[in-house]
Amino acid sequence: MLEPRRSPLRRMLAPSLLAATAALLLAGGATRLAAPAHAAPAADAAAISVSVSDDTVTIPTTLAPGFETLTISNTGAMPHSLSLFRANDGVTIDQVLAAGQQVTDDPATQMAFYALVTSYAGADTLDPGSSQTLTEQFSDGSYVAVDTSGMAPLFATFDVTGDPTTATAPTADWQVTEKDFSFDAPTTVPAGATTVQVTNAGAQMHMMVLVRLDTDKTVQDVIDYLMSAGPDSPQPDWVHNVPGMPDLSRGVSAYTVLNLDPGAYVMLCFDTDPDTGLPHVAEGMIGSFTAQ
Repeated sequence: MLEPRRSPLRRMLAPSLLAATAALLLAGGATRLAAPAHAAPAADAAAISVSVSDDTVTIPTTLAPGFETLTISNTGAMPHSLSLFRANDGVTIDQVLAAGQQVTDDPATQMAFYALVTSYAGADTLDPGSSQTLTEQFSDGSYVAVDTSGMAPLFATFDVTGDPTTATAPTADWQVTEKDFSFDAPTTVPAGATTVQVTNAGAQMHMMVLVRLDTDKTVQDVIDYLMSAGPDSPQPDWVHNVPGMPDLSRGVSAYTVLNLDPGAYVMLCFDTDPDTGLPHVAEGMIGSFTAQ
């Protein structure tokens, strides 16, 4: 089923955070979004191997500041996700974990956690054996990599320190800018293997859930489905999940490799607006493009 991203610190911290409501609340009803399916990324000899299994998150204890490319793989037997958080300046990882343990469905506890960290995206929900590439410009600091969909409290900490990398930003085939509350993207993008740069230019945290539609369906059909479906409604067979971009904090950019079939795509953000309590999609954060 279509479903919002799972809690950024699920079980290790609390049942849910801003980006992980148990059901998407819209004016006419609620629904859940299923984990997207992922194609294997293009080979990159320079990529750093990161893995999440059913009982372990494995990432180097130290990364260099600057641009790093990660290949995040699910080596377990169940779906897993991975989110990367940097402790804000003056905040320790222990404080981050302690704040996470206090998180509940109360938005105040969620905001208290997010006030301590910067979200550096990660990998969407990965099926067993699948991977996703992520390239970002990491800054010095202390980080935690957290399985955001597993049932066990899986995480690993790492530091970004030392001499900067000599790597430069990848060449993006196209770009998406996340705003409060809209997506700025081309109307047409290349089909096939393509690199997208996603940048959060808004004041709030944003994600880019991505789905491909059958040829006879439109954005309005997606809206109608979200408005009418219940929390246990099956995903319509005209919606096809593809990789997207997990949460990015304000001002953060990330690059990922997508393999897009020709067709119509819809972008959605399910993060919660702390001012209104509504998911961003209910405030108009839904966009579309065509791959050809």
